Amino acid sequence: PACQVKICQKVSIKRVAAFDVFSLWNHRAGFKCMEAHKGVSMDTKQTDQKQEMPAGHEDLASIPVSSIMTPNPTMVKANASIRFAVQTLIEKKITGMPVVDDHNHLVGVVSENDLLLLAASGRMSRALQYTKNPDFIQADTTLKEALIRMIKYKRKWFTVLDDQKKIVGVIARCDLLKMLLEKENR
Repeated sequence: PACQVKICQKVSIKRVAAFDVFSLWNHRAGFKCMEAHKGVSMDTKQTDQKQEMPAGHEDLASIPVSSIMTPNPTMVKANASIRFAVQTLIEKKITGMPVVDDHNHLVGVVSENDLLLLAASGRMSRALQYTKNPDFIQADTTLKEALIRMIKYKRKWFTVLDDQKKIVGVIARCDLLKMLLEKENR
């Protein structure tokens, strides 16, 4: 039976032992809930084992990121100006982009937030500053793993690389949401 009242206390996300998408959703804010009328604490491990994925989402573990990613993403060169990066972000209506060297190898990422801070400094002609050695996802990573990593690390998107570490696309939250919506509407 569903509990009407829950008392929640903050706990570390590190306490979540086994991630599956549905249990990660329930633990996304790092809360451990206690059923008030029973006075029984729901142990994280037990909760993860009892909960199941919503019906119809079992195949997320078998679909590769490459099937829904945005191929040939907008990129910016590491030696670009802040102004150029801001203009590109606005023109393409994106929230961030990979930063590449002269050989188009991934060297970093720059986000909307990064650019907002840099632009607010008032010197848009300065060289772009970006996050070096960013996290990325391999093209054969499953959608389930991508979803878990986005939620766990609070990322809006990841650069997608192939086996030779070449940029082949980006996967964003909106790509996953679009796929889930289309799947639900079938």
